Amino acid sequence: MDELAPHAKSNRRPWLRGGLFGPVPLLLPLVWVVELNSCGGSTQTTEFSGLELLAKFDAEFWALFLPFLSISIAMPLFAARLIVPLHRMLFHVIGFVAALFTGYLAFMVLFFAIFTERRAQGAGWLVLALFTGACVDALYRLFWSVQEWRETRKAPS
Repeated sequence: MDELAPHAKSNRRPWLRGGLFGPVPLLLPLVWVVELNSCGGSTQTTEFSGLELLAKFDAEFWALFLPFLSISIAMPLFAARLIVPLHRMLFHVIGFVAALFTGYLAFMVLFFAIFTERRAQGAGWLVLALFTGACVDALYRLFWSVQEWRETRKAPS
């Protein structure tokens, strides 16, 4: 049994990533982006709230996004219950990949436009910061879990 498992650095505050995603639903009614459409020498601006942006996506997007978001939130919680450092590390790898993918999708939602230009507003930048924070949290957990795994491999049995 690994004596460090409950006190391992990779297991500290497993609820943090879920907490980072918590404010996102509260920010949905606020303006996330301003879309600029310059046609014929005149520029038209359209403001989109988070609700309007998310309403544009179909079931295929949600079938892809929601599982990755759930995995990203759940992996630190599951990994905190594991004793074997290799298993914790594998769970943190999965959580890191899921956090990166959800962060990538958040950037795409805010900035991807074919014929127009989008500029993030205050709430949009905050949402991006929360998703980036989740990616940083996942990276730190992965780093510490790799260190813990390497220490157990070096320790004499």
